[in-house]
Amino acid sequence: MLLTGRPRGRCGVPLQLSKGSPRLVQETRYHIGIRKDRIERGCAPVALRTRGVQASSRDVAQTVSDLGPSEGLQKNIVVVGSGWATATLLKTLNKRDRAGSDVEITVVSPRNYFLYTPLLPSTITGLVEERSIVEPMRSLVKDKGSFIEAAVLDVDPEKKELLCEKTFCSVCEAKRARGDHVGDHNHTFTLPYDVLVMAVGSVTADFGVPGVRKHCWFLKSIEDAHSLRVHLNRRFEQAAQMIQKDGESDEQRDAIKRLLNITIVGGGPTGVEVAAELSDFVLQDMVKLFPEVPLEDVSINLMDPGDHVLRAYSPAIGDYAQKLFLEKQHVNVMLNKRIVGVEEDCLLVTNMATGEEEKLPYGTCVWATGVAPHPLVTGLKKKLEPQPGDSERHGFLVDQYFRVQGAPGGSILAFILFKSAKHLDFKHSVFGKVVGGFDVLSRMEKIPWETVQSWQILMGNLFLQQPKLPDRKLHTLHR
Repeated sequence: MLLTGRPRGRCGVPLQLSKGSPRLVQETRYHIGIRKDRIERGCAPVALRTRGVQASSRDVAQTVSDLGPSEGLQKNIVVVGSGWATATLLKTLNKRDRAGSDVEITVVSPRNYFLYTPLLPSTITGLVEERSIVEPMRSLVKDKGSFIEAAVLDVDPEKKELLCEKTFCSVCEAKRARGDHVGDHNHTFTLPYDVLVMAVGSVTADFGVPGVRKHCWFLKSIEDAHSLRVHLNRRFEQAAQMIQKDGESDEQRDAIKRLLNITIVGGGPTGVEVAAELSDFVLQDMVKLFPEVPLEDVSINLMDPGDHVLRAYSPAIGDYAQKLFLEKQHVNVMLNKRIVGVEEDCLLVTNMATGEEEKLPYGTCVWATGVAPHPLVTGLKKKLEPQPGDSERHGFLVDQYFRVQGAPGGSILAFILFKSAKHLDFKHSVFGKVVGGFDVLSRMEKIPWETVQSWQILMGNLFLQQPKLPDRKLHTLHR
């Protein structure tokens, strides 16, 4: 049995969602465009549908035209990834664009669906069903190109080829995990391209902290959410069985408290959302599903190295969240705590205020501290010409048409976050103003520019309070 959360109606849509939520779930399946209310929820800015600001087929068309005449041959555009950038690009294409075109579009991704990530924390407790926040990629690619379910292992920018690996079936995957032979058929193949669109997104950043990958849970994919959901359910079942079998002795009570200690590392939007969802489940559903487990034995901790949560937002928002957690949400906010190591049953923590080190026990640790460039991006950057001011921590540097700087012939596009001197000058001219009492520039200087979360938050505040911006220049600032 999995965590069921609140009752659900038809198509898996929960019956007790707040006002407006069913509309969001429904639009996830049929409309990828984004509006003002979705900016407030922290959606990826690459899907913005604001006037003059969208990742569209115009940039791809510009790159194709710059490659010169095709001499009767089709030009192959290969899009790597199935996230926000790919979905938005496909939504801008229509049959009129494809009519009589000599361009062949191929989408390659190991994930054959688009995932609406803002609602991912809600699937942990069953508030939203997993199938309600995914859309098959083949439905988005239909009549516009083809889709290949495979992982891209390497990019050869000189030969303009991708080395891909087909998705293994469950039997072959189990054999490969054991080191057994998986058959004579080859799972790898090469895929040529004329224009490559890199839309692979990012990966969870562990900041080199030992033990994170081994002992912590992440929330980056639907598989992560499902695994965490099953794990938490088993923890509560185990605690209930311990009480029913052995009673409630002091020693048994301490063991149950350790078992039901849930610690979320990272006080950003993801960490806060996960803490709030778990709090709702404990306070509203757990007391009914597991009446034998005392509420005081469950602890939810939100840990952050800063002096308040949601540091990228206005301090008033972070203070409000902390107050709400403290008074109503059964969440213990632990500030000025930097994780330096993760062991099987405890966190090695340094107090940023005093410098003291301590060990904090936990039962389940959810790591939600931020993102890092995808390994495919870092590997490709090493094969391109070095760019001034670039580093391994950043994504690609691109021009106004999203073309990657240093790529031969401008044949690679990237809808990911970037940084360059020209764009930083524009950032100072546009963002260096106090907008509605919110000093955007000073906040940007404190937030790592290469993280997706900071860009989402900054764009959200900007569009909500100052929507009129130069079309072409702002268009270059997408990730």
